[in-house]
Amino acid sequence: PADNCKWYWMARIAGLDWTRFGARGWWGTPTEEGMNTTIYKMMRYGMEEHLGLERTVALERFELAYVSPSNGYVIIYRVRYE
Repeated sequence: PADNCKWYWMARIAGLDWTRFGARGWWGTPTEEGMNTTIYKMMRYGMEEHLGLERTVALERFELAYVSPSNGYVIIYRVRYE
């Protein structure tokens, strides 16, 4: 949830219209464009891993390295270089 609030600022710092990606904050529903962002896919993938859910997203250049067992809030990825 904490990182879900950060994407708003990443979009603003980049000069993008954050409303293209969904509502602000963790309570918001992402748009289709928002669901196609790397940050969304990484957060979703980590949540699915922590909760043992079926995969709904695929990561192309990252592999999961660690998910904190207590709450799933800490998620670390390795970059896959080609």
